[in-house]
Amino acid sequence: MSPARWPRSHGRDEGERLLRRWRRRGLAPAALPAPCRGHLPAGRLLGAVPIDGAGESWAVAMASGLIIVSADALVADHPWDSIDKGSWDAGARAFTLTLSGAPERRLALTVPARIEQGGAVRPVAVDRFARALRQRVEASLVHLVTRILPSGAQARIAIRRDADGGLHAVASPEPASAATAEDRAELEALLREACDSVGLDTR
Repeated sequence: MSPARWPRSHGRDEGERLLRRWRRRGLAPAALPAPCRGHLPAGRLLGAVPIDGAGESWAVAMASGLIIVSADALVADHPWDSIDKGSWDAGARAFTLTLSGAPERRLALTVPARIEQGGAVRPVAVDRFARALRQRVEASLVHLVTRILPSGAQARIAIRRDADGGLHAVASPEPASAATAEDRAELEALLREACDSVGLDTR
């Protein structure tokens, strides 16, 4: 996985210090609402942030994957091995995630600095969510191979581990969508090489 620009704490307990500072000022941070929690699958919740100004939609990092949920429904469920890479734009307060598959898809999550909740304006902390996001995406990556194709395009083969421990390969671009026959042949060879390196059946 390419290095992602996630938010970084200045120290191990920076997030906790911020929470204590807010609480001393009477500013309890925004929390995932109970109606949203009711639509989550069973499992450990690692972090959550609102992704709209009204605080009605939330992105939730769980042990199994990234969940997008609202008060009305579970909107999307992205297993960690389906997220190829990500970045954080601190100025825009936005995560941009690249989802594997053809065609390549991007998921943008814009996090407000504060939302109104429980009759008060509450600050939104991103550290816990960002840490879980980074750790889980990186943990799913087992092996990575990159190469420049004959056309000059960059190829990337990632071997990822799913929630059940199974391995699978993610090619970008996929051989079927290669720009030229030479690129396709190179991609297929690169895919075999990556799979062979971890003992994955190329079938």
